[in-house]
Amino acid sequence: MIVVPFKSTAEAVISTLGGQTDFGVNFIGDSEQYTTSASKTRLYMLGVTGTQPVLGTKTFASQGFDRTTESLNAPAHLVVPVTWSDTKFKEVRAILVKAGRTQAVLDSYKPDHCQTLNQMPDEQIQPWFNVSNSRWKRIASGITLK
Repeated sequence: MIVVPFKSTAEAVISTLGGQTDFGVNFIGDSEQYTTSASKTRLYMLGVTGTQPVLGTKTFASQGFDRTTESLNAPAHLVVPVTWSDTKFKEVRAILVKAGRTQAVLDSYKPDHCQTLNQMPDEQIQPWFNVSNSRWKRIASGITLK
């Protein structure tokens, strides 16, 4: 397998539609329009991450894939330089958390069938990052880019 690092999931969908790549991994919102009968189905959704089926497609874990796929999601995250003070980080984070609770932001996540994760309490951020980082290192072990 050759892994192609596209700049966006939309590029992966276009490449798959055009036959340049055999399959794509992307957000549902980018490919949903090509997977429904109303759009003259051009792509098949083989499985979804998470614990719930989406648009009638079974989860990967329910199809025998590693249960790690149940905890994969499309998180929103905030990164800032380590030179920022804790006070400045918390101030900016509080603004973003408040914005993340608005209906407009919640609605923007619906096309990808995901939810905002910026509502996590401050003390859970680093443990969540550590678990996510470890998971992705495990998933990517043995994969090389050409």
